[in-house]
Amino acid sequence: MNVRAGRNRPMTESPWPLRTIGELAAKEPNSITDGPFGSKLKTVHYTASGPRVVRLANIGDGVFIDAKAHISDEHFATLQKHRVFPGDLVFAALGENPPRSCLVPDDLGPAIVKADCIRFKPGPLLSPKFANYALNSNFTRQKLKGTIHGVGRPRLNLTEIKGIAIPVPPLGEQRRIVAEIEKQFTWLEAAVTTLTRVRANATRYRRALLAAAYSDLNSPFRRLDEIASITGGLTKNQRRENLKRRLPYLRVANVYHGELHLDNIAYIGVHDREIEKLLLRRGDLLVVEGNGSKDQIGRVAVWNGSIDPCLHQNHLIKVRPTTQLVRSEWIALWLQSPRGRQEIERVASSTSGLYTLSIRKVAGLVVPVPAVAVQDAIVRDVEQRMSFVERMDQVVGTSLVRAKNLRQSILLRAFSGQL
Repeated sequence: MNVRAGRNRPMTESPWPLRTIGELAAKEPNSITDGPFGSKLKTVHYTASGPRVVRLANIGDGVFIDAKAHISDEHFATLQKHRVFPGDLVFAALGENPPRSCLVPDDLGPAIVKADCIRFKPGPLLSPKFANYALNSNFTRQKLKGTIHGVGRPRLNLTEIKGIAIPVPPLGEQRRIVAEIEKQFTWLEAAVTTLTRVRANATRYRRALLAAAYSDLNSPFRRLDEIASITGGLTKNQRRENLKRRLPYLRVANVYHGELHLDNIAYIGVHDREIEKLLLRRGDLLVVEGNGSKDQIGRVAVWNGSIDPCLHQNHLIKVRPTTQLVRSEWIALWLQSPRGRQEIERVASSTSGLYTLSIRKVAGLVVPVPAVAVQDAIVRDVEQRMSFVERMDQVVGTSLVRAKNLRQSILLRAFSGQL
């Protein structure tokens, strides 16, 4: 049966009957089952090898993620009710995009599901691949909006999962739809691969550009605390929530490598006597303190003065030049360059393996200080070249978002009978 002629049908409707997961399960024990709870499976039961445990971390948006966890053969033998097999689907009952599901890969070997994961073995009326695409489509998710519950982390219980309804065309039509989806996804993934390669090349070019900018310098180095004041910001607490005077303030989420993201600005209570000391000025550098990750420390951007007045939180360290001999933009580019990043990682590293910055550590960073005319010329040249890379990166980013949306558009068309 081919119903592609019905192209004017709304994409929230299907030409085929809707059947629930409970109705479509294989007629055998444990064809729909959740993982063991409580003391039956705890972290202490995990081993270095042995049968696999399928966890939430394994269940991607339609794809299996090979994050490994094992239990012993002896413990596995006591949990046979929770076993999964190739061709089964596993649901994430908790977390993003419910009912998120994926197929159990053929080479997984002996395995069970963990708590908050559901094993589903389809019966003879349902192709597992067709079911997986249907469950991960907005066609199904839109119909479940009133069923999903949980604050912060959406959740579906076992009964609710059994009640999920999906369209069920004849098996031949299911196979045709799966083949068409996979053909279109192949084209789409090839385009995404190309876009991702372009973005990676842009990142490499940006690094090379910054490396070249500072490669031939023969300038004295100065500690930051010799050429700038380094201060902290405000700590948010309940007492500040009760203050009448509230001002916008920047957080870590607003500061990225060389740029500011100001689409989500928070407010904080402040005493009048604090404001003058804490106000940001155009040209201030904001350095991210970090949280132990090498990649997250030391992101830096120059404040552009677009919000006035504006403060900043304590996890951003403010660097304000105190001499006309150095430009803020020069310091910012240096700290983003490979040599500058090495300097940040040098002062931030610790014996525990965690990376974090502090006012004291930022004060100890060293910066080359050539003549101001040299600084201005290099900054101007780098920014001109960078602007092209940034425009290209924005185009690629927009295209990747469109590709993600197109994936859902393909699925929506498939299950409304328009593919």
